[in-house]
Amino acid sequence: MAGNGGIIGPVNTVQCAVCQAEQITTFTANGTLTKQPATTVVQTLTLAGGGGGGRDMAGGGGAGGLLTTCCVPVPGATLAVVVGGGGAGNTGASPHHGTTGSNSYVGSCLAVSSGGGGAGGGCGYPGGSGGGASYVPGSSGGCGTACQGNDGGSGHNLGGGGGGATAVGVPGYQPAPTQGRGGAGTDVTPVFGPGLPNSGVYAGGGGAGRGPGTTGPTPSINPGGTGGGGSGSPGVASSPGSAGCTNTGGGGGGGGSSGGQGGTGGPGLVIVKEAALSIPRTAPGVWSMTSVYNNVKAGTWV
Repeated sequence: MAGNGGIIGPVNTVQCAVCQAEQITTFTANGTLTKQPATTVVQTLTLAGGGGGGRDMAGGGGAGGLLTTCCVPVPGATLAVVVGGGGAGNTGASPHHGTTGSNSYVGSCLAVSSGGGGAGGGCGYPGGSGGGASYVPGSSGGCGTACQGNDGGSGHNLGGGGGGATAVGVPGYQPAPTQGRGGAGTDVTPVFGPGLPNSGVYAGGGGAGRGPGTTGPTPSINPGGTGGGGSGSPGVASSPGSAGCTNTGGGGGGGGSSGGQGGTGGPGLVIVKEAALSIPRTAPGVWSMTSVYNNVKAGTWV
């Protein structure tokens, strides 16, 4: 025994627990996640680019697919991220469809992807959310992808809205003022927290374009769905639809009659969430009684 009553042994320093704070990383363009040391799995949101709107009283573009996935493995120190771009609105090519948006990915062989939005014009294209149909009676909206989005609205004298993450696009035969609106997007802040681009509301469908004689009643446009969907053209000849908002995956609005061009779909984004972790470590070696007492009293003894 030592003269002070402690145990004889080497001098040691208490090793505190390995603490890792929760970390949210948002990618608005292609990039690489460098994970925190203790991270082995992450939770992800992948949002594809929205579809472009169609031309000539066409439907709105569908929103990009939105997919939330938990427990995505991170086998190495980094994770590759690809953010999909929005599809172009139609500017004149027959049959007046817009272009489907591009996919977003997290990882490589462990990729989590979401399909791009459909495009309006004629029958809507399929995608993460389907594109709305044109004004031609009987034309159908495009199909959405299960767990990522909803179908586009069908057409009848007015185009259908593009589908959104939460709701289908509104058909063109619905009574005013709801007809042709884009489907609503979704709020991801309950999972990923505040401070995200566009307040965390994504994947709204584009509104359909209107034609002459459909300027009223109020509103005179078919709005895009909440979550960045572009509004359709008002009932003014040759007027274009609005673009989907940047990094929301919102569908582009449909163009008006007489050559109205479709709006471009909004680019997507990727969000990666690393959980807060606390990994205790043991205190190796031989300790003096004074060190044990002081650390137990301070709450640092593990």
